Amino acid sequence: MGLGWILIVGAVLAGGAGAYLFASALVERVSGAAASSRVRGRLEREARDLSVTSYGAAAEADSPEWVKGVLRTRLGETFAQAVRASGSHVSPGRVIVRLVWTALGLLLGATITMGHPLPGVVLAVGTFVLPYNWYVGKGENRIERMREQLPDALTLVSTSLGSGLSLPQALEYAARETPAPLGPEFWGVVNDVSAGIGLSEALDRFRERVPLRELKTVSTALEVQRRAGGNTREMLDQATQSVRQRLEMKMDLASKTAQGRLSSRVVGFMPLGILAFMALVSRDYVAAFFGTPVGLAMFFGALLMQVTGFMVIKRIINVKI
Repeated sequence: MGLGWILIVGAVLAGGAGAYLFASALVERVSGAAASSRVRGRLEREARDLSVTSYGAAAEADSPEWVKGVLRTRLGETFAQAVRASGSHVSPGRVIVRLVWTALGLLLGATITMGHPLPGVVLAVGTFVLPYNWYVGKGENRIERMREQLPDALTLVSTSLGSGLSLPQALEYAARETPAPLGPEFWGVVNDVSAGIGLSEALDRFRERVPLRELKTVSTALEVQRRAGGNTREMLDQATQSVRQRLEMKMDLASKTAQGRLSSRVVGFMPLGILAFMALVSRDYVAAFFGTPVGLAMFFGALLMQVTGFMVIKRIINVKI
C-alpha cells in the first residue's frame, strides 16, 4: 500500500513538472509569434534595464547564511550554474530555500501518512533531483537556441560595422534586433559599456555568462582586433561562416544519434514504468519484494545500475563538436 502511494505521488510530481515545462514552452512560443511592435518595444526596454552582470553574487546578498554556505559547496555551485544557465530570473539561493521547505514538508507529510520515513526520504530526494534535471534540460535548450541565433547576430554586427558604426554601437544594434535569449545577453555588454566598464572587461563578462565555444572564440577575436587593428568585418564574416558550418554538423549528428537517444530513454524508464504498473495492479506481489532487506538491497542495486547505464549511454551519444 505504501509503495503504491509513493509511486502515485512521484508520478504526480513528475507530471506536474512536465506540465509546467510544457506550459512555459507553449506560452513562450505563442507570445513570440503574437508579439506586436508595441510589445516588442516594451520587451526591449526591459532588456535594457536588465542588470545581467549583477545577477551573480549581488542577487545572493540577501540570502541566509546557511544558503550561502550551501552555494559555496561543490554541489551548490553545480546547482547554481544550472539555474543561471536556464535563464531563470529567480536567484539560486531562493530556489534552494523553496526546495528545502518543500522537501521538509513532503518528508514530514509522507512519514506521518505512511508511518515510515523511507517514502518521505524518497520524495525529499526527488524534490531536488527533478528540479535539477529540469533546470539542466532548460539550460541546454537555451544554449542551443543561442547557438542558432548567433550567426544572424554576428551578421547584424558585421553589417553595422560596414555601415560606419563603432563596435559598441554595432553590439547595441544587434541586441535590439536579436530576440531572447541571446538579445538580453548582448544588452548586458551594452549596459556594461554604458556604465563605464571597459569593452575588454565587458566582453570577458559576456564570455562567462554565455557558455558558447563559438561565442568565446568570436569575442576573443574581437578583443584582439580592437587592440591590434585590422578588418573586423571580414573577421566576423569568417566567424559567421564557421559557426554556420558547425551548426550544420551538429544537426547532422543529432539526426544520426536520434535512435540512440530514444533507446537510452526507453531502456532507462521502462523498468520504472513496469514497476509502477505492477505496484498498481498487484501490490501484494511487489510488497513482498520490498518487505525484506534483501529485496530492498536488490532494488537499490538495480536502480544504481540503471542510472549508471543511462549515464554511460548518454555520454556515448553526446558527441561534442
